[in-house]
Amino acid sequence: TWQGFFVENTDGSNTVDVAVADTDSEGGAFYGRHASLERRRLGFKVSGRDAANNVGTLDVATVLQWVPGAQDGADAFDGSKLNPLGGAFGTLAFVGERAGESILRAVDSRPLEATDFEVELDFTTNISGAFTLSWPLLDNVPASWRLELEDRLTGTVVNLRSDSVYAFASGPVGVRALSPEQFSQAKPTLPASLRATPSWLQDNARGQAPRFVLRVADGSVADSDDELPRGYTLSEVYPNPFSPSAEFTLTIADAQTVRAEVFDALGRRVAVLTDGVQPPGTHRIEVHGRGWASGLYVIRVTGEQFVETRRVT
Repeated sequence: TWQGFFVENTDGSNTVDVAVADTDSEGGAFYGRHASLERRRLGFKVSGRDAANNVGTLDVATVLQWVPGAQDGADAFDGSKLNPLGGAFGTLAFVGERAGESILRAVDSRPLEATDFEVELDFTTNISGAFTLSWPLLDNVPASWRLELEDRLTGTVVNLRSDSVYAFASGPVGVRALSPEQFSQAKPTLPASLRATPSWLQDNARGQAPRFVLRVADGSVADSDDELPRGYTLSEVYPNPFSPSAEFTLTIADAQTVRAEVFDALGRRVAVLTDGVQPPGTHRIEVHGRGWASGLYVIRVTGEQFVETRRVT
């Protein structure tokens, strides 16, 4: 038999010492961690197919787990996400932080009884096509816990208890893992309509919000959210459908930076409606769609403590 592993540097050292005896398949000590029987697990699977080349992608390495001894922050129970070095791919990863830097995790670990939290999931792909997201692993998670997944791009909220799969479309727009150099190398393999320098090259620099967010809450505790002020109110878009223009209002309680963007059904940004500091109060934001192709568009409004979406056609 053979065992493989990778070692991740987390303390700034440049070397790892491994005793020769520990590399012998017939002797030495095995260093590892035995799985706790008390752990709870929620595992995701994402598969897709390239619309241009009919090439499939698959990622089953995204697991949220609750284990004794784990912390809310980075610890030894977490596992980093590795992106493919080449070929077509579509991957899902938890967004975390370590030593003040953003990292992507394949395994995000929480204390055994941790509830009432949310964690962002970053979807990364270098193809354009249809994807299917499912959660085939749901092990030992109390039935009273609410599990919801929000697609910030479309505004869809999925109940992971009642639903088993979520289908969505995506293009290379929004890919965080690719550098401008990698995009230049991949450009010849992309459809002609996607070879223009995409907006995500600029989004990488400014930290675009990940597409998905997972929320976990203890449903056995009365929810008092309705009694708490949200700090903001976002109206519906009117008129909807619209032609050639529409508007909506945003009311905020505190001054903050607000960015409103419009994306098409493939996730390509087609317009930035506002981007800057807004004072407290109600603000009217206009949408001008003259020249846009017919179809579904998503308006995403991002503040310092909220992200909301509205769909328009």
